[in-house]
Amino acid sequence: MTWSAKGALKKSSTPPAPLVALAGWIIPGGGYWLMGERWRGYVVGVTILCLWIMGLLVGGVRIIEVPGYDDLGRPIANARLIEQLRDKPWSIAQVLVGPTAFVSGAVSIYAARPDGASLSMVSRSPVAHARLWEIPVLYTAVAGMLNLITLIDAAHRARHLGSAE
Repeated sequence: MTWSAKGALKKSSTPPAPLVALAGWIIPGGGYWLMGERWRGYVVGVTILCLWIMGLLVGGVRIIEVPGYDDLGRPIANARLIEQLRDKPWSIAQVLVGPTAFVSGAVSIYAARPDGASLSMVSRSPVAHARLWEIPVLYTAVAGMLNLITLIDAAHRARHLGSAE
């Protein structure tokens, strides 16, 4: 809320910067959408999600390696988060896409687990062991980094628009 020239209390139309950043993390482009920049939010959101989906289409859902889980989708006993992040640094960039990364990670863990009907210890969906794996990981990591840039930009715009009113 801000004071107008006549001394009356007027409602500010720009949401606070932390709320804009949170909305942009939950739904890519959501921060811009919340600020009223609908077209920018739509373009950013579609671009980020297309990069993410293209990465999954090229490499499969198993390119999402969740820290704390092994190749068969089992929790690693005594796994230290720092060591897991050091082994899988791209997961930091991937999580910047928001809840989409968590859902994809859960599906990846499910796909990694062996089929309960068979007695073999082979996962439902194998991991690629070639350079083909690097390209989709890069796509998903770039989608996360792009979302980070848009979060910073949207929060910055919201802060400056809010202080200008």
